[in-house]
Amino acid sequence: MYTKTDQGKEIRPLTPPHAPTRGDVHLAEYEQLKAEQRDRITGRDRLFWFVFLAVGVIGYQALSTDDPHRLLAIPAVVTVVGWLYITADRKITALRRYFHSLARELAIETGSAPDEPPLLAWEQPSKSRSALQRGFQLWVLLSLYAAPGIVAVGAWAYLTLPRFGPPAPTLAIVAAIMTFDCVILAGAFVHNAFARLDRPANTSPTA
Repeated sequence: MYTKTDQGKEIRPLTPPHAPTRGDVHLAEYEQLKAEQRDRITGRDRLFWFVFLAVGVIGYQALSTDDPHRLLAIPAVVTVVGWLYITADRKITALRRYFHSLARELAIETGSAPDEPPLLAWEQPSKSRSALQRGFQLWVLLSLYAAPGIVAVGAWAYLTLPRFGPPAPTLAIVAAIMTFDCVILAGAFVHNAFARLDRPANTSPTA
C-alpha cells in the first residue's frame, strides 16, 4: 500500500524488520562457534610443532654443551604443552558434539523430512575410523607429549650418575616429580581418547 505526500509523490511505508526465528539464531550461533573451533584447531596443531622443536633444541643443547642437567627441562615443557593440547582438544570435541545436537534442532525447526539428507551432514559423527586408527593416533600423542619427558629423565640419570654420583636431593625430587607428571599426562591422554568414544553429545558447547 502506498501513501501520497504533500508534493503528490507516492512513498511506500516502512515495514518492521523481520523477527529472527530460532533457526536464524541457531545458524548465527553455528557460524560463531565454527569460527572458534577453527581457531582452536589451528592453535592445537601448532602445539605439535612447538613441542617437537622444543624437545629437539633442548636435547641438542644438553648434548652439545655436555650439560645433562638441561634434559630436565624437557619433561617440564612437554607436560605444560601436553595439558594445553588436551584442554584445546576437549573444547574442540565439545563443540563438535554440540554441532550434532544443533543439526537436530535445525532439522526440527525447518521441518526436514526423515528421507531428506541431514542438515550439517559434514558435522555428523564419523564411524569410519577404526580402533587401529584411533590407537595409532593415541600412540603418536603419547610418543610426542609424554614419552620424551620420561626418556629425558632416564637419560639424565644415565649420564649423571656415573660422572657425579648420586644427585642432590633437590634434583632427585625434581626428577621424580617430572616423571610423575609425565605419567599423569599419559593417563590423561588415554582417558581423553576413551571419553571421545563413550560420551554422548552435549547440548552446550561449554559442558
